[in-house]
Amino acid sequence: MRSWRVPVILIGLVLVMGILVSFGLADTFDRAILRMLALREGKSPEALIDAARFFSWVGNGQQRITLMLLLAAWLVWQKRRAAAIAALVVPALAGVTSTLLKMLFGRARPDLVPHLDQVHDLSFPSGHATSGFATFVLIALLLPAPIAKWLKVPLILIACAIALSRPMLGVHWPSDIVAGGLLGVAAALIGVTMVAAREKRNAGELHQSPADQPGL
Repeated sequence: MRSWRVPVILIGLVLVMGILVSFGLADTFDRAILRMLALREGKSPEALIDAARFFSWVGNGQQRITLMLLLAAWLVWQKRRAAAIAALVVPALAGVTSTLLKMLFGRARPDLVPHLDQVHDLSFPSGHATSGFATFVLIALLLPAPIAKWLKVPLILIACAIALSRPMLGVHWPSDIVAGGLLGVAAALIGVTMVAAREKRNAGELHQSPADQPGL
């Protein structure tokens, strides 16, 4: 049960944050931080705006789905089918959960600066942050230890860059990306916990002697 404690706590924090933002209790913090982070067309360096747009693009659904399909195919080749299923299902479920929470809390998008990206839905929590952390943290946790040793930090930095790009483009409040990040990490931890349990069970079945198997 200990392996479930952290994701449950993280999800609880997201819900508490949702209640706080619903009552406007995070507005002062959000406005102060957003004024510092938000980029302005014609005032901010064009290269920085382009970088924010690039990482926001990386966090879009099409790019993430392509990445996870490739990862899932590789995991199947490695005979890790449970991990392959998690690679496809966990980020998708995280995204759906983010959408449902947006509808639950109904927070409007920031209006402090002109948006530098097109948005059409509600604000809390950030779908980019949720799916970005669910995707890249999950990859870091599913990769074999020798590979993860070198890629874990870059993968987490990519997730952070995706999340940070949203307030930089003026389309999310800072608390949106914090909540999205927590939700995404929770989803990744739940996914890897379920994979570990399944792989442990499979390993036990493989080592079970024929005399111990049912029906023999």
